[in-house]
Amino acid sequence: MTWLEELIRRSRSLLNQPVRRPGSKPARPRVAVVTDSAAALPAAWTSDPATALCLRVVPMPVMISGQIYGEGVDDVPAALTLGLAEGKDLKTSRPSPGLFRKVYEELADEGFEAIVSVHISGELSGTVEAASLAAAKVGIPVEVIDTRTVAMAEGFAVVEAVLAAQAGNPAEDVAESARGAAGA
Repeated sequence: MTWLEELIRRSRSLLNQPVRRPGSKPARPRVAVVTDSAAALPAAWTSDPATALCLRVVPMPVMISGQIYGEGVDDVPAALTLGLAEGKDLKTSRPSPGLFRKVYEELADEGFEAIVSVHISGELSGTVEAASLAAAKVGIPVEVIDTRTVAMAEGFAVVEAVLAAQAGNPAEDVAESARGAAGA
């Protein structure tokens, strides 16, 4: 069994946990996890129903030789691979605070009580700042975490946060799981 198959198995085993019904008192806290696409998470895991239940990935725009590609709209991985192979000028941009706010509000509307937002290093991107600006404008607690990493190192922090959230841990423990995995 590969590590990815094992991760999906672990996530699915937590899927049978009690789920809050609208208007009912939850048996345990419901925490969502938000991250950015710099986390380089495997699509097989992020699209799995057990993971998608509590994880949202906010796309980071990529500029390749002056042309902006938005994940979810354009084929960013293919464009990025081609751009790297051709030695083109590559840049990323932070997601907007408005996009984070929209995602946070959607999660609140779905019944989540708190959000742990795990992101690319603040020294490499303005993503943490954008997430923090949005967090201040929503009606549920949002803890923004600067992992001080990027790519799958950030992704491992997200994985640990998601597993902690799926297990029913409170937001403080979910955040601590992310920090511990990131070494932040």
